[in-house]
Amino acid sequence: MAGIFFSGTHLTVWRGRITPCAQFERIEEKKAIARHASYHKFDKSPYPQRHCIPMAVMHIDSLMLGYMFHQQRNQPAAADNGFLAPVLSDFLALAFGLGLGFMIPAHSAVARADTREAQNKAPIAAGFDDWKNGTGSPDDHLADNATWTIAGNSLASRTYHGREDFLANVIRPFNARMSGRLIPDVRHIYADGDTVIVHFDAAGTARDHKPYRNSYAWFFTVRGKRMVDATAFYDSTASNDFWRRMRPDA
Repeated sequence: MAGIFFSGTHLTVWRGRITPCAQFERIEEKKAIARHASYHKFDKSPYPQRHCIPMAVMHIDSLMLGYMFHQQRNQPAAADNGFLAPVLSDFLALAFGLGLGFMIPAHSAVARADTREAQNKAPIAAGFDDWKNGTGSPDDHLADNATWTIAGNSLASRTYHGREDFLANVIRPFNARMSGRLIPDVRHIYADGDTVIVHFDAAGTARDHKPYRNSYAWFFTVRGKRMVDATAFYDSTASNDFWRRMRPDA
């Protein structure tokens, strides 16, 4: 005998027949818990929680139940079920069929979004790893025609049009003021659709042997594994002091 839950009502399936129980409390509780325990990975309480059932399990259950209801509808009704069983089976088959139709597209859309966000994060995360290890930079994944905006009121704040404009007027002059590499320490990388946000700290030593430290938040728009737009936020006070104190050609 197998049991299922539906809107607070327990149904038992016995040899292809569906029989509604009078009350939920009269279920064979231990069997019900054992049947549903494997579904509830997020809730360790001894009682099953219907909202924790994964979509994939619900899809399979819906297909199986719809088939059973259809099979029962084509069998002669038993005397003890009378008029109730055929009507109930038709209703439940329709309900589960409609539920399945709505659940599958929603589940697929979530899976596609997760995949796209993971793909967008991958090149940026790799760029920051390369930067930290001294083998590359996030700039390697910047599109040639990308725009990069430095927000705020720093000496470098404006919008740069194209990868070369940004490298020539920000990255190279910055590196020329340093005695060694600026090393990032990533706190978090977030993704939402085509937008990827990196929150990180960075530290290094300027050519006058004074430390340079700053915290950054970079917002990227990613298309085809390339960063096509970026907006950068950081502490303008620390940046301006460093920029004024050192000259790239000194």
